[in-house]
Amino acid sequence: MKDSPHPAGFGRCLSRKARDRAQPLYTGDSNRCASGEHMTNINLGAPYEAKLRKIIDRGYAGNQTEAIRQAINELERKLDDEEAMLVERGVRFEIQKMEGKKWTSHEQLKKELGF
Repeated sequence: MKDSPHPAGFGRCLSRKARDRAQPLYTGDSNRCASGEHMTNINLGAPYEAKLRKIIDRGYAGNQTEAIRQAINELERKLDDEEAMLVERGVRFEIQKMEGKKWTSHEQLKKELGF
């Protein structure tokens, strides 16, 4: 099973020949990427498979797909929060640079230029 492209524990009740012929089942468009290609099965490796099993056993997710979807949503939230924090930090930095400088209002500038 070492050279098998399937994840650990895949097809324990199948013979080696049947296991090597087994293909993932794709139904509908739910497995299509934005480019229209089929997504492939991912071998995460034993440590991550164990973590997924632990999440499922604790009842946080019903299956591996649900656990991965939850993880992707959480990562997206974290990235959005980090981006917002970085923008806020940049704005604060620029405001600090502007403090103490003399600024002309838009209306004053229009008067000076004769508009």
